[in-house]
Amino acid sequence: MDLTVEAEALGLEINFPEYGNAYVLGPFMETEEDLKAIKNRYKGLSGRMIIFLKVVERLAKDYSDFSIIKGAYAIGPFTLAGQIMGISKICLNVIINPGLAHKL
Repeated sequence: MDLTVEAEALGLEINFPEYGNAYVLGPFMETEEDLKAIKNRYKGLSGRMIIFLKVVERLAKDYSDFSIIKGAYAIGPFTLAGQIMGISKICLNVIINPGLAHKL
């Protein structure tokens, strides 16, 4: 899993370079209208999120004893905001436009 799975589930396009980490393709969200567009694109679980959920469900079912440690994670809201808006922009907006950062 990588840090773009949740952004992909929100309908954002992800780039998968051969020798690097996956990342959200721009342009990033800059306005409240952009945020509304993201909300309108969201159609429920999609992309790789579905696959990861199936894997966790299968691990829980097939390995229900405690002899094997199982784990999964989801990124936090600020990390997701950084994926959507861009790290530099979300950090700046926390200071110059905290209302927009909070809405995101």
